[in-house]
Amino acid sequence: MEMNRGDYNLHIAVVATEDSEHLPELIHLATSITEQGHNVSFASTLSGLKAIRIDPSNPHFSKLELIPLQENNVREAFDTFVQQANQAVDWVLFDITTLWVPEVTEKLGIYSAYITFQTASTYEFLLAAINNNEIPSVDDLLPQNLGALRTYHFQEAKAVHDQLLKCDAQEVPLYSRIKTAIDWCDVVALSSYCDIEDELAKELTKTHKKYFSCIGHLPQTTTCEVSSSKYVMNPATVQEWLDKNNVRSVLFVALQNKNAITDEKVNAIAKGLVRFRLPFIWVVGNRQGGELHKLPTGFRGRTIDYGLVCKEWLPPANILGHPSIGGFLTNGNWTSWIDALDFGVPLILAPFPTSEVYNAMVIEAKKLGCEVERDAAGNFVDEHVAQALNFVMVDQAGGIVREKANAMRGVFRNLQTQYLSDFLDGLDVIKEGRVVNNRHSKGKKQLL
Repeated sequence: MEMNRGDYNLHIAVVATEDSEHLPELIHLATSITEQGHNVSFASTLSGLKAIRIDPSNPHFSKLELIPLQENNVREAFDTFVQQANQAVDWVLFDITTLWVPEVTEKLGIYSAYITFQTASTYEFLLAAINNNEIPSVDDLLPQNLGALRTYHFQEAKAVHDQLLKCDAQEVPLYSRIKTAIDWCDVVALSSYCDIEDELAKELTKTHKKYFSCIGHLPQTTTCEVSSSKYVMNPATVQEWLDKNNVRSVLFVALQNKNAITDEKVNAIAKGLVRFRLPFIWVVGNRQGGELHKLPTGFRGRTIDYGLVCKEWLPPANILGHPSIGGFLTNGNWTSWIDALDFGVPLILAPFPTSEVYNAMVIEAKKLGCEVERDAAGNFVDEHVAQALNFVMVDQAGGIVREKANAMRGVFRNLQTQYLSDFLDGLDVIKEGRVVNNRHSKGKKQLL
């Protein structure tokens, strides 16, 4: 039965602590749900609530309730809130840092949805790795076993392996946390677009007997604090520099995975830019703070006539929207390529493990960008960087990439509302018992 907006009203609780690196995205999700007409209770610790920013002028602000949870008693405090809420809670949305949520919801007979910030392609790979072996070996993660793309090398497999075994404060490895979240939730919500990933969410649902739903992109809504660093670049200076360049002539460079960016990779990219010799703007500052990427000695002197280096973080969307930008060189995380394609900017991808390798595979397959080729050992080299840049921004052969990327302009903004609407409709359908999950729990049927 097709439902009209406003036929139902859900009360959804979103749980996030200050430990969640996706706190800004979760508050964005919470506020977006209120804009669809539903009531949302955003539950977090006091420090977590202090870290977020909400615009009180939002006309839907009255539908959002902030629930403070005691720092040393989060689970019990949330349990009490759910039981005493004025409007019964229908669904609880949680991420990987609050894996206790399904136990609370199970006890109280309500539903839970696991919000993951990975694409469907990444989860297909991760679940294959986890299912191959409870503690996957490096060999389990090599291309011949998981059908990985041509540029997937041994050191990347090892990086994925190490990431899956990385433990949290309670010494629980990541692969175990992922498995627990998926096994015990009712819905897995992917930060993904089925329009891009060829209905892969449906395949995951079929394979794993668990409902996977795409909810699109969840951007961060917080803004960065202005640093007192002497390296801060006035945004007006950046705007003035960009204004001096021709339309689609400037390359934007921003590498956002600080944990995987080595000096060798930065050097290869820098030398590739010297070879390329077209205008570029490189934001080397990191949003989370910490050390700046170390550029090769003399790089700024060799490129001063055509390049601009910013040693302070600038929001990518502020740059990508300028008409002079004709390409975006990035490690290819989800946020980066959504931001770029929403402005019709083609991508040059230098992915780092783990999920970025699979994001690059999707982008290349859709001819929306080009991955930088690597040598036999899996390393980036300047020659290949320059070749990829030239292909995407200059070569006639790369015209198809530029055309397809330009055709994506504004598409995601138009899709986002519909994806969230479909997701919420699905939650209501499950709540009403027309579709049910596969968990073994009292009072809940099995997925047919």
